[in-house]
Amino acid sequence: MSLNNGQYNQIMRVYEARQRKSRLELDSRRQRIYEAIPRLVAYDAAINEAAADLARAALRGVECGRVARQRLDDLREERDLLITTGGFTKADLELKYICPSCRDTGYVDGKKCRCFKQQEIALLYRESGLEKQLEKENFDTMTDRYYDPAFAVNRESGLMLPEYMARVAGVCRQYTEDFGEKGGNLLFTGPAGVGKTFFTHCIAKALIEQSVSVVYVTASQLMDTMTGARMSDGSDPETEIRAQLIDDCELLIIDDLGTELNNSMTNAELFRCLDSRLKKGQATVISTNLSVNELRDTYADRIASRILSEYRIIRFYGPDIRIRKNYG
Repeated sequence: MSLNNGQYNQIMRVYEARQRKSRLELDSRRQRIYEAIPRLVAYDAAINEAAADLARAALRGVECGRVARQRLDDLREERDLLITTGGFTKADLELKYICPSCRDTGYVDGKKCRCFKQQEIALLYRESGLEKQLEKENFDTMTDRYYDPAFAVNRESGLMLPEYMARVAGVCRQYTEDFGEKGGNLLFTGPAGVGKTFFTHCIAKALIEQSVSVVYVTASQLMDTMTGARMSDGSDPETEIRAQLIDDCELLIIDDLGTELNNSMTNAELFRCLDSRLKKGQATVISTNLSVNELRDTYADRIASRILSEYRIIRFYGPDIRIRKNYG
């Protein structure tokens, strides 16, 4: 399984651009430091010569190699002191990487780096048009103007919808802030049009910006992908790519669970997906128009029990926001 040539080359051009930028920035810093510390030029030349002497001395015997090594270490120590007293650090004369793990190559020990996988996901988002959606729906664009202030979530306590949704927003923000340490699973349940998908977009955007690998699919897309990959004969590499990303991603967001075709095959794939992610400690966020009781009635016990026992349930309430936006 692999990206097609065009997609792969597009991602690799990103890494090539990062490497060029890093080298240009290093050349610029080095020039400034050499101008500020002219003696450093001679030290760098002496260190290069000493390194070559060490390689030659190693062929002449242990004692020669020891002397050459000491000479090289002394020069490097003197150079480091010169840099420090000049107001700089050793790191100023080293390449700076956006991803230190792969050093902006995309690979670690011959395997795709985490950042490469995120590039794959970002590419698929761009091609699907979801990237534009995330630019419009995120924590920064959040507003409470469409939540009915007269709608009581809990009449006994006097909890009204705007205040309740502010609490939900706080939970979702905290989820993204703690994701690196805690991860975890969320279930958004409630009627259509009350903000569930908006909040999944908020979470996706926030975590993608943290370089977390996030895959966002509707339940129908998930089933099409997983069943398609299961039956693939190798003729549909894009479906196989998407299925692998779903298996590997750090966060899977499944929107509109309950709208997919529901049969024994899709149920088996849904269970395999959810169960596998739980066992591997990978996070999942699910949104559904189904109530908790409807989830139990719609899915086999093993699916419903996985979701209801392993996910934090967040209920959404209120009238359809889309109607308030259009007429409100």
